[in-house]
Order: sequence, then structure tokens, then C-alpha cells
Amino acid sequence: MNKKPKKGQGAVEYMMTYGWAILVILALGVVLWRSGILSIGQDTTPGQRGFSQVTPLDWRCLSDGTLTVTVTNEAGLILNLSTANASITSGGSGTCTGVSGLPVSIFRPAQSVTITFTGCPITDKAGEYYRAEVGITYTNPSSGIEHVSYGKIWGGIE
Repeated sequence: MNKKPKKGQGAVEYMMTYGWAILVILALGVVLWRSGILSIGQDTTPGQRGFSQVTPLDWRCLSDGTLTVTVTNEAGLILNLSTANASITSGGSGTCTGVSGLPVSIFRPAQSVTITFTGCPITDKAGEYYRAEVGITYTNPSSGIEHVSYGKIWGGIE
């Protein structure tokens, strides 16, 4: 007797072979997209990531090399702000040289303080994208332990 192969078997084998390949390519595409590698242009919508008890409320970067960050106390207790530093990693590259607005010896819960960084190495013009890494050193006076609220802020140069 001559047995004929089932008609659907070839189609199923084809779909299984290429289906797995397509699934792997799609998964790789999603990973690349979410990591930002496939980003064609930078979004200039302001944003921030990181930070702990002392967080940015608002910020702006001027083309003259001034970075202004208003921070708020979200610790729920009084803190002492001692120092801050910032470095530009996009829109220029390097550390800002001057800081004003610190120290603050009594930084109450929900209070806001404006910190101004000057001498930031901004090389791009207004409207371009910047990203800055900011670290704010504070102390809990109850425990005497020093902490650093560290994170990134970004947006468009004004």
C-alpha cells in the first residue's frame, strides 16, 4: 500500500519553523525598542528618574550653562541639605562648576528649595535635548546619617 503524506503536515511544519523565528525577532525588537537603542530622536519632554527623599519638583537648563533645580523634601521629617553636584551627560559633557542655594539647615517636610548650578558645559543651542545627573547630599538630624539623593533629569535647553 502506498501511503500519502497528510496535506496539513507540511503547512504545520512551515508555521512552526518560521513562527519561532518571527517570535524571536519580535521579542528582540521589543527589547531594543524599550532600551532606547532604536530611538531615532530624543524626546525633549522634561522628565526625571531616580532620587530618594529629596526629589526634583521643577527644573530648567539654559543655553548659557545655568541649570536650576527646585527640590522638595518628601522624607516626612526635617532634613539638613549640605551640598549638591550636577554633571551634564548630553547637550554637553562635564561637571557644573558653581552651586548656589545651599546649605539649608532646616529643610522641612514638603518644603521646596531652589538650587542653581552655574558653569555647566552646555554645547547645544536652545531647543536641543540635555540630560543631567544630579546628586544632593542631605543629613537626617535625628540619626546624624548622611545620604545622597541621586538621579537624572532631562528636557529641552531653553
